[in-house]
Amino acid sequence: MSKKETKAKANKMFMTKSKDTSQKAMQRAAKAIEQRMEQLEEVEAPKKEQILLQEMT
Repeated sequence: MSKKETKAKANKMFMTKSKDTSQKAMQRAAKAIEQRMEQLEEVEAPKKEQILLQEMT
């Protein structure tokens, strides 16, 4: 099988996948992300320390 045929076959496989199947996969992925986010603990952002420099005169 040549590279051209392989590429055409890959594109054909992508084109035959129905939109509903793709949407279901996206919905499942989004739901999985939401569930992971719910399990995370809320944390505070670290406060920046202010550095005071004194001029030596």
